[in-house]
Amino acid sequence: MDDDEREPYPVLASAPLAAPAPRLRRWFAPEVVELPPPQPGACLVAQSGAGFRRVEYGLRRGDPALRGAIAIHVVSIAPRMVSAETSLPSFEPGLEVRVGARFRCRVDDPVHLLEAGVTDLEPLLVHYLLAYPQIRMTALSMPLRRPAEWSAFKRRMIAMFTAYAELQPLMIPGLDAALVDVEVGAAATDVVPAGPVAAGDNYWWPEA
Repeated sequence: MDDDEREPYPVLASAPLAAPAPRLRRWFAPEVVELPPPQPGACLVAQSGAGFRRVEYGLRRGDPALRGAIAIHVVSIAPRMVSAETSLPSFEPGLEVRVGARFRCRVDDPVHLLEAGVTDLEPLLVHYLLAYPQIRMTALSMPLRRPAEWSAFKRRMIAMFTAYAELQPLMIPGLDAALVDVEVGAAATDVVPAGPVAAGDNYWWPEA
């Protein structure tokens, strides 16, 4: 998975807004607000006690759009592939199942998204992957040590995630997101020493 997919999303950056300095003369030019620099495929959303509102770059302190604002958020509105990874306990002692998923995401309404409290999407994606109890039960019930068992398990898990995404799509206010790819792997844990049980028995084991 690409390093770019691990950057913050959908809020790329945030900056607090300091209170305006007292004016000694009413005819002074409005103070320029230090907003984050423009980013391709992103917009600005101002936060205030009354909620959130989308604003434009180049505003000055006296602009009504910034009245009462306490922070500015840079929100990505360009389509993006976002990755999420998690792990599950398995039937085999000393072995855990690793799940990696890729989601196609696009912010449709940045204000609605921030009103819902969404600033970092990855925890919500991990929760979505773990919210289907049958997947956890499958990981805990299927043997994995022989190559044929592992192959059958991977096919079963990918099929279950695909069906889960169709029957219960990811629903986040202001965001259009869909599961597009799932990878299933395994890793040794410290519960028991990793390694094959006996030579010549056609066992496999992942590297620690």
